[in-house]
Formats: sequence, C-alpha cells, structure tokens
Amino acid sequence: MPPYPLGSFHTFVGLHLPRLAQLADLLTGDRAEADQVIVEAFVGMYGVWPSVAGSRDPVATARRSLVAAHRRSSRRRGKAQREPALDLSDGVDAPPERPRPDDAVWQALLDLTPRQRAVLVLRLFEHLSDREIARALTTPERVVARS
Repeated sequence: MPPYPLGSFHTFVGLHLPRLAQLADLLTGDRAEADQVIVEAFVGMYGVWPSVAGSRDPVATARRSLVAAHRRSSRRRGKAQREPALDLSDGVDAPPERPRPDDAVWQALLDLTPRQRAVLVLRLFEHLSDREIARALTTPERVVARS
C-alpha cells in the first residue's frame, strides 16, 4: 500500500505532466533522458507529497524537482548509461513540433551549458522572473541575471 493517498498526487500529475514533460524535453534535448528526468522528479516528489501538496505553489516545487533531476542527470551523463526503470507513455507529448536537427536555433540551445539552457528555457518557455528562476535552480539571482 502506498504511504500517501494517491488521489491528489494522480490529479496533480494528470494536470501538470504534459507541461513538465515539455520542459524536461527542452532542458535535456533528448526525449529518453527527459523521460528519466521526469520519472526521477515525480518519484522524489511523491516521497514528500504531503509537504509538496501543502506548499504555496506545488507547480514551482515540481519545476524545482525537475531541474534538480536534470542537473543530476547531466552529471551522470559521463558515466555508464543505465536503462530507465520506467518509460513514459507516448501519450505524453513533447513540444508540439519537435525541432529539426538542422534548426540553427535548436542547435544553439543544445550548445549552451546546462545552467544557461535552463535559464533560457525557464525564462522563455515558463515565463519566469530572475527570482523564480533562481529559486528553481537554487542559484543566486545575480548568477541567473548573468546567464
């Protein structure tokens, strides 16, 4: 039996998974890695679901969890790749039009450092302020402003 009632968690996931999946896809640039990041973020959130559900902004908490999972994933990337324990269904959409590999803007985005890419994606895709981005990245606001 799960440690917490699943109703509110499932509702939250159902409402916010498509948007967070798009965010993960833009952060990672790779759908398989994005799936792993999303699963890791939601598993971590489920472990502390009562505090997440009781927070002022559960979506911001989910975004922070996603960015933290992305950071851990980018650190592990140099190590041997593990098979994902769980794959997301194909019903979870990535960005509506997947950028073509020859798209110059997409290539420029992929060439950024993970933090620069995260700042750019959170600013343009999520429309967050420097303060909100700094909270999501757990980075000082002045670092975000420079990025």
